[in-house]
Amino acid sequence: MRKQLVSVLGTAAAMLATGQASAGNLGAANEIFIGGATAIQRTFHLDIVTRFCDDTGSTPIRVFTEAIDDLPGGGVPTATTPALGVEDQVVVFCQFKSTFGNNLDGATVAVHKFNGGSATGVTPVSEPGAGAVSTREYLDPIIPNDEFIPAGTEPTTCARELSGLAPSNSASYPAGTPDDFWTSIDGTEFLLYECPTSLIAEQIPDGGISDVEPKIFRGSLASKFGVELPGVVQADPIDFVDRSNLQVKAGAGIVFGVAGTLQLFDALADAQFADGELPNCAGLGTRALRDSNECRPSLPRSIVSSIYTGEMDRWSDRAIYGNVLSTAGVTEGDRVNVCRRTSGSGTHAQTAVHFLNTNCADSTPAFVTFNNDPLIFLPGPAVYENAGSSDMDDCIDSLSDGSGFDGDWDVPNFPAGPPTVQPDDGGDSSIIPPGRTAFAIGYNSLERNVALSRDYRFFAIDRVNPTLEDAFNGDYEDIYYLSYQNRLATVAGGTDGDADIDVGEPDPALGDIRTTAVTQALLDVQEDFFAIWNSPTAAAVQVVNDGLIVDPDGIPANGDEWQGGFLQPSFTAPTVFSAGPTGTVPLTGYGRETAGGAADSCQALSLANP
Repeated sequence: MRKQLVSVLGTAAAMLATGQASAGNLGAANEIFIGGATAIQRTFHLDIVTRFCDDTGSTPIRVFTEAIDDLPGGGVPTATTPALGVEDQVVVFCQFKSTFGNNLDGATVAVHKFNGGSATGVTPVSEPGAGAVSTREYLDPIIPNDEFIPAGTEPTTCARELSGLAPSNSASYPAGTPDDFWTSIDGTEFLLYECPTSLIAEQIPDGGISDVEPKIFRGSLASKFGVELPGVVQADPIDFVDRSNLQVKAGAGIVFGVAGTLQLFDALADAQFADGELPNCAGLGTRALRDSNECRPSLPRSIVSSIYTGEMDRWSDRAIYGNVLSTAGVTEGDRVNVCRRTSGSGTHAQTAVHFLNTNCADSTPAFVTFNNDPLIFLPGPAVYENAGSSDMDDCIDSLSDGSGFDGDWDVPNFPAGPPTVQPDDGGDSSIIPPGRTAFAIGYNSLERNVALSRDYRFFAIDRVNPTLEDAFNGDYEDIYYLSYQNRLATVAGGTDGDADIDVGEPDPALGDIRTTAVTQALLDVQEDFFAIWNSPTAAAVQVVNDGLIVDPDGIPANGDEWQGGFLQPSFTAPTVFSAGPTGTVPLTGYGRETAGGAADSCQALSLANP
């Protein structure tokens, strides 16, 4: 993982002293702030860049983040896959295309996305100002006066990520300067920046995206539910309350899966191959064969549910398809280890709904909570809580390779012990000492670990593979539908009392980034943006899905590829799936919806409505 966080010394005053403003640094006429789901952190900015931004004019598209996980094209500027991977913050600043036929045509817009988990796309939208400040953190980028300064030499500005290509004298950038454009997965070019964390400011979001609809985030799935580490201030749970001020739209479905450490994955594969339960597997002699669909091992759904409730805390408690696993070679021995997300996470919510029926029926079993180091002779699994998808990656990864993981806590004495004060991010709870390895499981969306560079893999469930194709066919049921919500004014003047905001209009709020009263132009742009933001074109979603193709042996188009991604429910979906850039449009004939067509995660996967 490439993570270049610039050390910061500057404050707002220091920024002003260097001639940079502390707010409105991009000069965008319109700013839109979105919080929410981390599962789509690779795809949200791609949709903005490819569907909304115009890269044919004199204004270059700029993408900002506080930390880059993966460079576009794997570091090759002209390569289209894999997609750019960012961490918690991303901002896309561009001039919109002139093809919408409304107020979006030619508008200069900065779209800010905070990948803080689904809960940050629900309660902070419906109840501005509620909850911790950490739920309202947004990057306020500054473009350097000299865009080619080395990273870290100007601590109060964003540093350009240079591609190193020769000058092209592109019409979209001044002649004679290096061609430092990176290529998105549809060929769109953009400039890329990393920014210091001192540029993150508090701002109330205008809208949010969650993995499931807002009503699911209550009870044990409410934000802040659960017990924090010793010494950490315990916050009250924040249940979602319907304030009748959200415009809620269903989005595409995203495929999720159960993941496990390589040790567990390989042990299951060895046992199931030996028993003839992988009849199409040609052998397990190479990593590429083990990572193919034909050789992918399976976990029964009943076993996964028992692990998530804590009822199964030793791998020897149950035979898996007739085999009791040997856990020799891992330091945790027979103990079950679980990486889970904190409550308020949409990925956690859909997992709890799918495997435990949480908030869909009375008296459902509880999901195990944080307990990272139980005494070996006591019952119960070891459980590590994490705030984001990337933290889940690190959690499972560390239990496979023994690298250790501090949960992104600010723990100066790690691994000596937990923090004694509440950390700034206030979210993660995992502390895994270096050297600890285990047969561990977790869960994430299938857009994670596309390059198979992590030391974990996704399992089949009840012998059905976790792929876009199996979800398309209705065979793999762990697919849940994104919810897009934006705030509308319920009283004249809206949240900030602006006389120009009418009931039923978008309700932009002020903060440390948006500091001046909203304009009618911004209201018009937001209204038109939120009308279509949840419905990317089939072509746009296909572009995203094509960036999520997994190729175990690295040889293109030889038949071992599979993919995760997104599917939109449609009664008119194709009946046969085909992968690749010219393959099936990303529609499926299945959905989770009421008879009236509203998204409902508690509904069984069934035929999409006409």
